[in-house]
Amino acid sequence: MGQKEAYLQQAMKSDLGQMRCRLLYWGGALEICKRKQEEIKKLERLQQDAVRFVQEPDGERLGEAYRKQIQRISEEIEQILEEKRQMDCCIARLGAEEQNFLYLRYEKGYGYEYIAMKLHMSRASCFRLGNKAVEALLEQEEKRERKENMQE
Repeated sequence: MGQKEAYLQQAMKSDLGQMRCRLLYWGGALEICKRKQEEIKKLERLQQDAVRFVQEPDGERLGEAYRKQIQRISEEIEQILEEKRQMDCCIARLGAEEQNFLYLRYEKGYGYEYIAMKLHMSRASCFRLGNKAVEALLEQEEKRERKENMQE
């Protein structure tokens, strides 16, 4: 493994790296849910075919297996959407410029050059704004965790 890869792996283990991973997941949450919904539709068709065309008791057993898989995927979707709602609330507490940056970077997937142009700032200012937004989210997370620990 090269120095660059080692540095990136180390950076992803840091709190800032973890928050950036969460933001990437937040930005792609709706697309992930959309793909999971398509998977559910496919499983529902397979379930109907299994019950209709496969002989008893195998058809029912297969249909039940599909129902369990559909239930599991539905729970995953709910979990993803709940995490997205929590992140949305945290992001809503940030300033408008930081919110705009996070939207462009993590939901739309734009690069720093485009974001800098769009927000009328230098590329370096764009990097600073991104770091400031991620650090602000980390502070919110730490405050929430401290509050939860005090209540316990």
